[in-house]
Amino acid sequence: MAGKGWLSQRGYRWRYIGKGKVKKEHRLFMEQYLGRPLRPDEVVHHIDGNRSNNTLANLQLLTRRKHNVTAHSKLLLKDIPVIRHMLRDGIKQHLIAFAFGVNRRTINDINCGRTWPNSLI
Repeated sequence: MAGKGWLSQRGYRWRYIGKGKVKKEHRLFMEQYLGRPLRPDEVVHHIDGNRSNNTLANLQLLTRRKHNVTAHSKLLLKDIPVIRHMLRDGIKQHLIAFAFGVNRRTINDINCGRTWPNSLI
């Protein structure tokens, strides 16, 4: 295993990996578990939200797209068809956002297909 490390202000554990290089501990652990480097489109998600809990049971490998769509969302899968229906009915995005406890950008991203694409629901 790599040498000593530290806990960042954002809650991530970092490790020195040699020759002046550092890496986030959760990414290092996942790479060791997989036996390969992570691909650029892969994200290691902390299931419990605790960025310093790097046990393998708390780490989940996701594509960047799936992580952006689902991992930090306050929305549930069942909410998306309701939101799309409200959008089709002409309800303003800021009102939908308020009703679901999210920001208007989240609703706009759903409306434009940037998040929660049809293939995920």
